Amino acid sequence: MPPELKDDAARVLGSPIARATRIYGGFAPSATFRLVLRDRSRAFFKGIYPPKGTGAIWMLDEEERIYRHLGDRIAPWAPKFLGSVRHEGWHAILLEDLGPTDVPPWTPAKTRVAARSYADFHRRNLGSRLPRWLPQRQWRNFSESWAKAGGDGLDKPAALARRRSDEAREWLDVACSAYRLPFRDSSARAIVLFDVFHHLERPVAALTECARVLARGGRVIIFDVYVSWTSFLVYLLHPERVRWRAPIDLSPEPPARDEYYTGQRNATRMFFTIVGRALARPDGLKPVLHSFIRRLSPFRRRARSPARR
Repeated sequence: MPPELKDDAARVLGSPIARATRIYGGFAPSATFRLVLRDRSRAFFKGIYPPKGTGAIWMLDEEERIYRHLGDRIAPWAPKFLGSVRHEGWHAILLEDLGPTDVPPWTPAKTRVAARSYADFHRRNLGSRLPRWLPQRQWRNFSESWAKAGGDGLDKPAALARRRSDEAREWLDVACSAYRLPFRDSSARAIVLFDVFHHLERPVAALTECARVLARGGRVIIFDVYVSWTSFLVYLLHPERVRWRAPIDLSPEPPARDEYYTGQRNATRMFFTIVGRALARPDGLKPVLHSFIRRLSPFRRRARSPARR
């Protein structure tokens, strides 16, 4: 290790380094030490000088970035970040030394404490706005029970992606009914319905369930087909049966059975045909639908123009 790196670390820590003990705890190949300073304080030196092409370079960069930008979030569960040093390709971060020198044996009691602490960390950060650069799905790399948690229930929806089914399988967390979302109240910032809305037998019931899951200020984003005079010709050749004039069930209660339902152009008929009349006469639709539409400002503005005429 270059002596300049040691001197730089001492300047950051505010005291010369009296002793350094090599320990395990970094990214291999690594230079990881427990430091004892001349003023008898301690620090943890986590450094790398990896060969070309290794992922350890960006891994330590990302770790430092998280300490610097999210230190207040992880403070109760992570060592204090004291600074970092770089010199001629070396990079090291300096952390609080939590000790002791060895990892304790994992007894059942200590495992429960660690698991509860880990759960508490997620509970406190649930719903927090995170920076866009932070990986949102990297936890999969450390989830040994992923296959058990997912089971075979996600293989069928993933197969809809055909040649990209393996990729789709990695992004699927759960397969569920739009009428019974397995999420807590006010726990989601956004819900995206992609090619879903026209297959809902009871669309108001699904929107009601979305409203339950959405946090305050959350949004439902609907990507769905618009049926016009020109697209009508396309749907004549559509492999799925389309019920053009079937009554839309506006009941806020979910159907008894969750089954595939044919398309019935719900989005076109609800948001571009009857919404204008519904907003002019709020009693024209069921109160649940009316209150939900009021939250969808783009549709609301578009729907008012026929009513004004």
